[in-house]
Amino acid sequence: MKFSFHLVIPLVFVGKQILRNAKVLGPVSGIHEELLNTTVIAMHHNPSCRIQLPKDDRLYLGLKQRYLLFQILILAGKSFSFEILVTDTSKVERRLIFTTNTKVLVTTLRHARIPITSLQRNVWLNLSIDVQGFFIYCFKNVTSCSMDGIQISAHCKLGRLFTICLLYTS
Repeated sequence: MKFSFHLVIPLVFVGKQILRNAKVLGPVSGIHEELLNTTVIAMHHNPSCRIQLPKDDRLYLGLKQRYLLFQILILAGKSFSFEILVTDTSKVERRLIFTTNTKVLVTTLRHARIPITSLQRNVWLNLSIDVQGFFIYCFKNVTSCSMDGIQISAHCKLGRLFTICLLYTS
C-alpha cells in the first residue's frame, strides 16, 4: 500500500512579506522562533487580533483538500478560536467555528460551534483538522465542496498553515 500526499500552502511565511495573502486585523507581528528556526506570526498582544484568508473578502480560496494543518502554539489561560468557511455542493456557505469559549457542540443551519477542550497549551502542535469529516458530522446529509476561507483569532503563535489530501494509490 502506497500513500502519496498533495500539499497546498495558502499562507506563505517569507521574510517581510509574512502575511501577503492574509487580511490582518489588530496588532500581529512576525518574530523569529528559536525552537522552529523560522519566522512565525505572533498574535498575543490583543484579543481582537485576527488573520483572515483570503485577503480580499470578495475572493475565495477554493481549496478541495480534506485536511487543514496548523503548526501552532496556543497560549495557556487565553481564549482561542479559528473558523473555516466551507461551501457545499449547493453553493451554500457554512462555517465550522472551533473555539475554547464553548463546552458543547452547537449547530445551526449554517454554523457549527465546535469546542476545543483537550489541546495542549504553551507547546508547538501540528494540529490536523479533517474538514470534510467535521462538515459531514455537523451538517447531516450535506456534502462539502471546498474550503473558501480561514480565520484565526488571537492568543497564539502560528508557524505554518497548509492543506493536505491523502490519496491512496496502488
